[in-house]
Amino acid sequence: MRDDEHYRDIVESSLDLMCTHDLNGVLLTINLGAARALGYEPSELINRNLREFLSPKVREELEAYLVLIRETGAGSGFMRLRTKSGETRIWKYTNTLRTEGVPVPLVRGIAHDVTDILHAQKALRESEARLSLAVQAGRMYAFDWDAATDVIVRTGQCAEILHWLDNPTRDTGQQVVARVHPEDREAYAAPVTGLTPDDPTYHTSYRVLRPDGSVLWLETNGRVFFDAHGRRQRIIGMVADVTTRKLAEEALSSVSRRLVEAQDEERARIARELHDDVGQRMALLQIGLDQFEQNIAGLSSQARQQLRDIAEVAAGVSSSIHDLSYELHPSKLDTLGLVASLEGLCRELSKQHTLQVRFVPPEVPKPIPKDVGLCLFRIAQEALRNAVKHSGVAEANVELSDHGDGIVLCISDSGAGFSPESAKAGRGLGFVSMRERLRLVGGQLSVESEPSQGTRIRVRIPRSSKTGPD
Repeated sequence: MRDDEHYRDIVESSLDLMCTHDLNGVLLTINLGAARALGYEPSELINRNLREFLSPKVREELEAYLVLIRETGAGSGFMRLRTKSGETRIWKYTNTLRTEGVPVPLVRGIAHDVTDILHAQKALRESEARLSLAVQAGRMYAFDWDAATDVIVRTGQCAEILHWLDNPTRDTGQQVVARVHPEDREAYAAPVTGLTPDDPTYHTSYRVLRPDGSVLWLETNGRVFFDAHGRRQRIIGMVADVTTRKLAEEALSSVSRRLVEAQDEERARIARELHDDVGQRMALLQIGLDQFEQNIAGLSSQARQQLRDIAEVAAGVSSSIHDLSYELHPSKLDTLGLVASLEGLCRELSKQHTLQVRFVPPEVPKPIPKDVGLCLFRIAQEALRNAVKHSGVAEANVELSDHGDGIVLCISDSGAGFSPESAKAGRGLGFVSMRERLRLVGGQLSVESEPSQGTRIRVRIPRSSKTGPD
């Protein structure tokens, strides 16, 4: 194939528009690829005026273009052409006027369809505008940290949030650490330290101190970029001011805590009343019935049996009062601690029901705070009550263990189980109460269960709660 034929094939197959037209806008030549991109064959376009492919609103653009070509001999810009199907496409053109060696002046032009590019640019601008509005409304800013220089660069929205006296858009990682609340510094960098190229994202919240002494809660979502050797090169992310939300959560937590404490205090008061007053009266009643039977001579066997039946009822009521008092508030929890109380709970339930509760000997060397101990006892109480009602098995297990940084309580059985949906909803199984108590002590609850596959409830409460570069 000769070179001129080769170049002709390239021109004909190109989707870029290559054409010639006269000074009135009449097409004289057009390449095959561009013609078909417009939905035509070249023969359908030759000797037709460009005005036929323009909407009335943009024909003035063609007139201005033809005037420019006549006056300057060249022109460039954008032109909107309609395809055969009626779609409008935008072409970026560069044209020149040729007058030498041709019988009449003609315009040679090349144009590229930029419709998709312009639409993508418009969509990007709109997306950036929406993001900017969201950032402003949500009190957020973006950041970029360079590992080589330790320099952090932030977007301008940070100025209104941080209120730092120096330049808030640029400082170093060490300067940020100095501003982090002392109680949060140890955990501040922890989420980033353990990241890998396979797991490069993190989420954390922490407090920073403003120059005026006020505390600001920030929440970061970031991504770490690594080099070929797995070393950190860069971190980018978004930081949001969540101070208002945190204050609301703290207020809600305070209210919830007071409600739970009030409930527990009332339980303890009623338990004391039952044990010290009603329980003692029932004990006196039992003693009185025994003495009455011994001191009254001449009772018939029938009357004596009736008296014994009454004494048995009184003993049963007394036992029920004792059990109710213990369920409301176990005195062992205050005097002997959580381990003895859980052991007593398991033993009592095993006596009262067909369910045998096995308590695994725990290893909890450190003292357990009172609120944590009460929380774990109430959860065990609720979980075992559910096992008695719903599991349908003869044995359940309770395990209490110390994992150094937290205390773990597990209650399991191999019984009926239930669907995960009902566990998530937390309806009728006491999970709402469990979660609320755990939230107040920073604990976590996981429930594993399937129909006919048993249930495993695992609770973990950290020994200390801490929160984690912006």
